[in-house]
Amino acid sequence: MKLFAIDPDATFDLVIEAQKDDPKEDQVIFKIKVLTLKEMLKVEKIFKDLAAAQDEGTEASLEQVEVFLSKGLELVLKGWENLQFKSGKLCPFEGYENRLLEVLSMAVASQILTGAVELNSLQSEDKGN
Repeated sequence: MKLFAIDPDATFDLVIEAQKDDPKEDQVIFKIKVLTLKEMLKVEKIFKDLAAAQDEGTEASLEQVEVFLSKGLELVLKGWENLQFKSGKLCPFEGYENRLLEVLSMAVASQILTGAVELNSLQSEDKGN
């Protein structure tokens, strides 16, 4: 089996599940970072911490959920194409890369993180890593 090094600067495209059947011109393409093992473990920890915070159901846990989602998104999301405001104006990634939860809903943020883990897992299996 041929092995490949992980390119930590590489990205791949993700269309979230909710848009899979939409026309291509309406789909938002999220640019997902290829995760190193260290980064994948960080994302896995974020998922565990997020689940624990949601189980608590307290107001403090809502703040934790926001922190966990922000950390996870900043780690995996490196750009997007075709994300628009309701006005139809394109939402640029630059300027929002440190404020992702201002333009992404919790449902979309969760789907991006889940999709990133799934794609990174498949990427490793497909490439022999």
